[in-house]
Amino acid sequence: ITVRKLPPSDVPERSLVGPLGMRVEGNPARGGAVLVLETEGMIRGEVTVYSASGRRIRTLLGNHGANGEKRIGWDGTDEVGRKVAAGVYFIEWRNGSERVCRKVVFLP
Repeated sequence: ITVRKLPPSDVPERSLVGPLGMRVEGNPARGGAVLVLETEGMIRGEVTVYSASGRRIRTLLGNHGANGEKRIGWDGTDEVGRKVAAGVYFIEWRNGSERVCRKVVFLP
């Protein structure tokens, strides 16, 4: 038996709380990242970015409907367009009672 460790980019990021999947492309990020949302049905709910301290930074998607997969860009800005500081941020997708969260690291 051969066991090999997969690099983090090869490990699928699926929700442990239901049929939601979300991955972050471009992580660590410089200037922007792309979120890929996946579900078996309609993509609904809200996608929100939080700082490491839990402060809401920006809402990227609010109650949108799409089938299967949706790509959302985040340019590293807050609600009023200011660039965020370098650091760790959390992106949460809430879809009814289900939720999935991913960490993204922004570099200067």
